[in-house]
Amino acid sequence: MAADRTIVRRYATALYEAAEAKGQVAPVTESLARIASAAKADPRFAIFLTHPRLSAEERAGLIVAAAGGTVVPVLRSFAELVAERRRTGIVPYLHEAFALLAEERSGRMQVGVSTFEPLTNESVASLQRRLEELLKSEVTLTIQTDRELLGGVQLRIGDRVVDGSLRAKLVELRQTLIEGGN
Repeated sequence: MAADRTIVRRYATALYEAAEAKGQVAPVTESLARIASAAKADPRFAIFLTHPRLSAEERAGLIVAAAGGTVVPVLRSFAELVAERRRTGIVPYLHEAFALLAEERSGRMQVGVSTFEPLTNESVASLQRRLEELLKSEVTLTIQTDRELLGGVQLRIGDRVVDGSLRAKLVELRQTLIEGGN
């Protein structure tokens, strides 16, 4: 089941703010990583989280059990809240959104860069400096080549994609021609 990104981001933000207020960002991040790992290891976990025959208490208990170790009170309360609101389906997706938010709030950002051809060291350094200026954050680049882009660059900043690839431009041109022909 794919969760709505907007809802995941909203709950991740609320959890982050609560964890930050209690000084528990690190332990919540670790617990969410264990929950995400449990969901990847066994796809039935997500099904159990949303099973209609389970009570809110049982669903919250599954979340706490998957978090493993000592669960901080803010995460336990959050598990109870999402279980009561029947939003437990988002739980396996929270770690990524929470971790991105923690990075952003700490002044660091991960940016994925896809290019048709490998970038030179100078291009990488220039791109990193420019992104740090624009984003007003310390930027870590993860660079990969993707021959399907045909040219240009595609950036992944958090859950946003900035697509300046030739492939995207051709798709856009094709769509414009199709719509213009009607």
